[in-house]
Amino acid sequence: MSARAGAATAGAVLLVGPLAVLWWSHSGNLLAWAVVQLGGVLVVLALACLPRRDGALALHLGAVMALYALAKLFEAADHPVFEATGQLVSGHSLKHVLAAGAALQVLAALAALRHSSAAHLRRVTAFGQNGAHAVGAARGPRA
Repeated sequence: MSARAGAATAGAVLLVGPLAVLWWSHSGNLLAWAVVQLGGVLVVLALACLPRRDGALALHLGAVMALYALAKLFEAADHPVFEATGQLVSGHSLKHVLAAGAALQVLAALAALRHSSAAHLRRVTAFGQNGAHAVGAARGPRA
């Protein structure tokens, strides 16, 4: 996925997700939220099937999918997990932990990308943008 398509997708998710929750709280109808959740899974599955592009985010989509699938299983087994743990923890609670693990995969890949980009910016080059000799310390990341 290109950076432009990724930004558009992220913007759509950041807009549609909260709107689906607002719709549910207003109408009591969970259909919009279910579509958002299923749509997200389908997008990740489609991305996992595409060939990896050069320079793409180093993300293990299989791990993301596995953690999310486990999260959904624990959500479905909310009460049995609660009873099996002596009412210490519910499946719903474990769902959130596993979903956070899936999100952590994405955040770790983004942090690695940011770290490698910052290291790339700090390299000292012999020539500036216009061909003049670079003077002074290497450039750090822009604020």
